Amino acid sequence: MAQLLAPYNNSMRLGQGFNSYIQQICLDHAVLEDTEANQARLERILLAGGASPGSLPAPRSGAAPRGSSLTPSTSSYEQIEPKDATEASESAASVPPEDDEEDYAEAERKRIMGRKGRQTRPIEERPPWVKAQIVTYSSRFVDKLSDVTNAMNISGSLSIKTGTIGGTANGSYVDSDKFKSSDINFHLQVKVTNQLHHPQNYSIFNKIESINDEDFPQVYGDTFISGWEEGGELNAIISMKVSDKSKLTEIKASLEAEMTTPSGIQVGLKGAFELDKKNITKDTETTIAVNWSGGGSIKDPAEEWSIATLKSTAASFPDLVAITPQRTYAILTKYTALESFHLQTKTCRPLDYENAGIYTGALLDHYMDYKVLWKQISQATYELEAGRASIEMAQPSEDMCDLAVIRVQASDTDVKLLTGQAGNNGQSTSDSVHNQTDVTVTKQDLAVTRQTPSGNLAEDKYTYHVFQPSFAGLIKARKVCRFEMSKIVKEVDIIAKHPQLASDPGRDAFFLNPLVFKQMLPILRVRTEHATESERDPYAPLILGYSPPPEHDRPSVSVHQLEATLDEHHTSIKQTLQEVGRKAHDYRIQGIAGEIASVHSRATLLNDLKRLDPTFRPTQLAVWFVVDTVKGIQIHHANGESIRHGTCEGSASHVLDLEPDGSEIIHEVIIKTAVDESGAAVIAQLSVATSLCKVLDTAQEPLPPPPPPPKREKTEGGKPTEKGSAESEAAPKAAEPEPASPPPPEPRKLIGFRTHTFSRPSHDTQWSLRGLVSITFHGTLTTLGLVWGKDAFVPVPSARVLPPLSKDFLALSPAMQKNIRDWSLPRPNGFPGRFLLGHSASTSPAGGAGAGEPQAFNALDKIDFSWRIKSVGFAAAAGAGGKLAGIKVVYFSGKELVHGTYRAETEVWSCAVKSDLLVAKITTGTADGDAVGHISSVEFVRADERGLLPTWPLDISTLRYVGGEPGTAGLLKDRTEVVELAPTAAGVNWSVRGFYGEVTDGLISRLGVVWGRG
Repeated sequence: MAQLLAPYNNSMRLGQGFNSYIQQICLDHAVLEDTEANQARLERILLAGGASPGSLPAPRSGAAPRGSSLTPSTSSYEQIEPKDATEASESAASVPPEDDEEDYAEAERKRIMGRKGRQTRPIEERPPWVKAQIVTYSSRFVDKLSDVTNAMNISGSLSIKTGTIGGTANGSYVDSDKFKSSDINFHLQVKVTNQLHHPQNYSIFNKIESINDEDFPQVYGDTFISGWEEGGELNAIISMKVSDKSKLTEIKASLEAEMTTPSGIQVGLKGAFELDKKNITKDTETTIAVNWSGGGSIKDPAEEWSIATLKSTAASFPDLVAITPQRTYAILTKYTALESFHLQTKTCRPLDYENAGIYTGALLDHYMDYKVLWKQISQATYELEAGRASIEMAQPSEDMCDLAVIRVQASDTDVKLLTGQAGNNGQSTSDSVHNQTDVTVTKQDLAVTRQTPSGNLAEDKYTYHVFQPSFAGLIKARKVCRFEMSKIVKEVDIIAKHPQLASDPGRDAFFLNPLVFKQMLPILRVRTEHATESERDPYAPLILGYSPPPEHDRPSVSVHQLEATLDEHHTSIKQTLQEVGRKAHDYRIQGIAGEIASVHSRATLLNDLKRLDPTFRPTQLAVWFVVDTVKGIQIHHANGESIRHGTCEGSASHVLDLEPDGSEIIHEVIIKTAVDESGAAVIAQLSVATSLCKVLDTAQEPLPPPPPPPKREKTEGGKPTEKGSAESEAAPKAAEPEPASPPPPEPRKLIGFRTHTFSRPSHDTQWSLRGLVSITFHGTLTTLGLVWGKDAFVPVPSARVLPPLSKDFLALSPAMQKNIRDWSLPRPNGFPGRFLLGHSASTSPAGGAGAGEPQAFNALDKIDFSWRIKSVGFAAAAGAGGKLAGIKVVYFSGKELVHGTYRAETEVWSCAVKSDLLVAKITTGTADGDAVGHISSVEFVRADERGLLPTWPLDISTLRYVGGEPGTAGLLKDRTEVVELAPTAAGVNWSVRGFYGEVTDGLISRLGVVWGRG
């Protein structure tokens, strides 16, 4: 059985009953001392109750048999071992005369308090009052008041009921307001226990016959005081308010080093700590609260409390306690540990509070949080009334608003938990429940409160709303704050009566979390000088409420990756992005294409990220493409959920099924937007590509309409009629002409086309399309964004997710797509995951008048995993002004690959690679008088001797091909460029292994690099 302790106070007596949960004294003389007279009294009670002589407790060791007439003076329960003459004489010689004892103790105290760096006095030199001690020294940072109360064995319920830590006992020195408002709280504790043994043995339960079993907890409590711990205890809390928040970590490290470094450290280190102490004093507002028992005067009264003083006092405290000990704790023992209790009580069982500690600690933290908010609301009211503050409405996120709902009525589960009922059979579910003394309870007994803050009875649930930014809103907020505090106080009384309710996981649903309450309060800021009432300074000091930092000041990753700036988007779009910001580490919203600035008030905005979690793995994408516009989109997931956007009526026109084993993902999307004849924005085209090179493109032919249902024969009672049978046996009649299908709707006149190309946020980690963000108006999609997520699916797919082989699959020609599709098929030692075709640069426009069909080339058609580039050369078309026509790559294996047209006489540049190529830059442009652009330059950055990208600019070594006439590179029109760094996927080095692209009319019209790993 674990030792139970309670802080000592002068009203405690041995044998008193005690409630260990609320730490209150109960019946005096609840347990009697084990004397001969009390033993005889117990025997008479048991025999009168019908107990047999054999069931009586056995006599104590050394005691006379029951029924003897020995007087108490002849039977002693103390066993004192006699000392021999030599030991007695030595002990007497070491004791100073009684008159000089006080002077000797005072001199010893001064020697201990003035000692600097000395060792503890040897045992043979210690004064006779020094006893063996148990010393515990602990120092740590604390964030919650419950951490302090647990360390000091203070009941959280007592602190709640009295409103101060520990009531008026040894915890009252803790300033809860100062604790909560500080940035750093450090708790120092020194516990000293002198090993003293008391001869008293309190073990005879004193039962009062007139006390009913249900009154036992209130009269007796659950434990009794069986002894004392003597010694001393020193507790100190150092609270710091840091002016410069960027120095929090530095100051915490300095404080920890100061409090944990021994006094005999080296001189150099000591000088560093002195500097740290100056920084602590300069940048912080420090408050030190100290409480101790035992030890007498533990420091020089003329010396102020400081960190250095506290440290030296803690070091000398055990020696001072040896001179002046004090009772520090009462030792508590449960009644169930007494044999006499079980002999006298058959039906009563004391309450068990062991499982209530954690729950009560959480209640204490909530209560102290509300206590601080109560004062903040009052202070904010005064500041607003004096015109020194500005006020605005809070804007909590949607998930916070969802948490602002509490239970009011207790549920049937609470009653069943208390009474041990399971269902309707009435059978007990736990031995620890059905023996309780009080099982007649109702929902009203278990409800924390059945009223709302307005005093009216509520339904099963009550919802709190955002408080208005006015005096009325502050008055209502203060009332709610007081209401929640009173509920917590009442909950303590309920747990004291029914401690098993602390194990109910839904019990905390009765309370509004203080953090939720804080975010619903109006935001009050210090009004800056010369500021008008309408001005709002987001950087002004906050008096009340919670305001998240501005978007650009947030250290976390942003949840969105938009084409336009956030300020260009409508308020509704900003709000939905804010509501899902907590998911930024696992999801990313890309886009958003279409109408983003003017969103109609009756438009419908749908953000899939509000629902998405790892169980949402897309398995099918369906699109409704009607009259040249995307009307609706549906994504079906492996968990059975389907999310629809827009109008999804009838059969889908385009459907893309992903592999059911989870090996296929969507990694690339193209959205084309336009404006119709009425000026409304529409989604004119949607194209997606998967890692297995499947494509859904609304520009392609839609799916054929489903066949009409077969005609049924006329029946009577489920059987064919005679007429129907005769008609079926007769010669077939001429088929009736089917009604003419309505003509297809006229195509819409669309203008202002814009193409938006999106690929997953990072190709170095597995991301895939998970959902959409859409705005629908009049049944038509006007805005569309993409939700990407990291591939951490639950449950784990049965097959490995295959990474895509190409970044720009949708932009390639059909011939190039077919080539990549063949290499993307799953096969042993396949290319996906080992090679990656990077982003490509293409000439613009893509083919002009008379342009031929592009011919695809791909280094993957020839190379293997071991091929590494030795040299690379570039050739230009004859008479074409140095426009790129061919590339030759030579590998260390002796193999070479030629792409396009490459002849020795047309070679314009070649160079040995020497080391891996880690950065590639490809530029295109159009010369004056040309309708078609060309590849104007190709540049690379070599790896250093470590095989990594150089970090020093002077160490960068490049390879560079520039086409065209000298001095004309900067005169090109429509210049575009693609810059790529080597991937970092799989934690290995990647480098350029070759090229892929297309050749049109003798010139390379598209060019990209092939990255290889390892």
